[in-house]
Amino acid sequence: MLIDQPREENSNVNNKAVIIFEGLVLQSMKKTSAMTKIIHLKTAFVRRILCLMKSCVEGRVIFDRYLEVSLKDKTRAKRAALSSAMEFKVHDEMNIAKVSLKALLSNSKTKSHLTELFAEALLQAFANSKQDLVVSCVDKVRSNRSNLPEDMKTHNHEEADTMIPLHVLDAIRESRFSHIDVWSSDTDVLVLLMDLVANGHLKSPTTLRFLTEKGAKYRKIDVGDRVAAIGRQQSKGLIGLHHFTGTDWGGKFVGVSKKTWVSAYLSLPETDEIVRTFAAMGQEEQTRTFQLQDVGDMPVKY
Repeated sequence: MLIDQPREENSNVNNKAVIIFEGLVLQSMKKTSAMTKIIHLKTAFVRRILCLMKSCVEGRVIFDRYLEVSLKDKTRAKRAALSSAMEFKVHDEMNIAKVSLKALLSNSKTKSHLTELFAEALLQAFANSKQDLVVSCVDKVRSNRSNLPEDMKTHNHEEADTMIPLHVLDAIRESRFSHIDVWSSDTDVLVLLMDLVANGHLKSPTTLRFLTEKGAKYRKIDVGDRVAAIGRQQSKGLIGLHHFTGTDWGGKFVGVSKKTWVSAYLSLPETDEIVRTFAAMGQEEQTRTFQLQDVGDMPVKY
């Protein structure tokens, strides 16, 4: 059984692509009593992707990568140890009648094996399809079409977050699509997409939307509209600001919440040195320094 099906839209199948973060798909799935084996879960996953790609000529499914040598994996392993997460040796006939989806996904090694099974199943399902499919799993990018560029066939990214913008750029490389949807549950992806638009990488008339959440919280965000509303310069600085103020929206940096930091930043004129410095991060070598104003002095309502 699948839940939270995507909304039907009158989109031209000949000029639309969708890029999907597999984590959002798994989060939107509900394990039912009929799913007694891994193959049932795998089939439900493939059906969900088919549904999301219904009105598209091309779909790209991006899986997270689980590197045992990374800091993030060590953090995952520590959380798993604290929660007594169990590693499963997954295969099609594995009995999962008494195993919850949460338990299956709580161990990094188990999830890594699952993603490989799901990726292979997708490629098999689309082998003879007229729709193009691109799948990024582990360190390989595979497709059911033969013209995948050489520079896209391998990668060393750990997370889907940083892969998604690259796939957006590749999808528009030949100007084949005038509409691209990105399905993700991560705010980091929205910030990266806004950076693409703010830096002029997305040319008109291509539109880019960020689709997130599920059920009543489902949202469609036009990335170009958000950049226009916030301002191009402020949008360029969001990546630097996001990392500077901590990753979690509910967290605090030097006792100040991210919401307050962001509100203060967005209230500044685009010519302000703080905005210009954040916007230049990663673009050029920084030779000047600036002193942050006390957030309390900025025109922000607490």
